[in-house]
Amino acid sequence: MTRKKRKKGLLKKVNELSTLCGINACAIIYSPYDTNPEVWPSNFGVQRVISDYRQLPEMETTTAAAAAAPSEATGTLVMEETTTAPAATVQQQMFPVADPENF
Repeated sequence: MTRKKRKKGLLKKVNELSTLCGINACAIIYSPYDTNPEVWPSNFGVQRVISDYRQLPEMETTTAAAAAAPSEATGTLVMEETTTAPAATVQQQMFPVADPENF
């Protein structure tokens, strides 16, 4: 699948998430082929979402980021990884290895 198709699909998902959940969402896409990141919905829209996120109290930003859930105060969704566990532990929790003896 090409980068262009993946980007189109990702932006469609962010748009659907924003519309269906009634929240402000944004996407910032970096590429090795472009010097500037591509943003959705616009530079102003991204700045607004980030500004709303930064204005939340620390407790709400930690909870919202960890759960990737909308903030009730602003209706803003910010997805980011906030885990402190090693990647191997997280991967093992997400994709446990099946025990061959159980088959």
